[in-house]
Amino acid sequence: MTIYLAAQTREGELDHHLGRILMLGPARVSEQAQSLRKDVLSARTDLGHLTDGLIPDAPPPPELEPLDDWWSKVDRSRDQVVARRSAFVAVAHAALTGSQGPSYA
Repeated sequence: MTIYLAAQTREGELDHHLGRILMLGPARVSEQAQSLRKDVLSARTDLGHLTDGLIPDAPPPPELEPLDDWWSKVDRSRDQVVARRSAFVAVAHAALTGSQGPSYA
């Protein structure tokens, strides 16, 4: 549960920074920031389902795809956040330095 609460706190910090980016950043940076926020929210939701599933007598989490489990879903969500963060950093760096840099859709 501590991990989930820490993730929730970090998400609040991200929201604070996201607001500034949306107000001040160029469109391509804002779009990457919003995509990162979406993936972070999804990862926290998956983590919440995993932690809820560890509580005795808790209601079952939503159904998963066949041959999947919540641990692997959380791992994939984390990997997606890491990849999305890298894309955001690349676009933000390019915007700050005036270079074109790689293009991420």
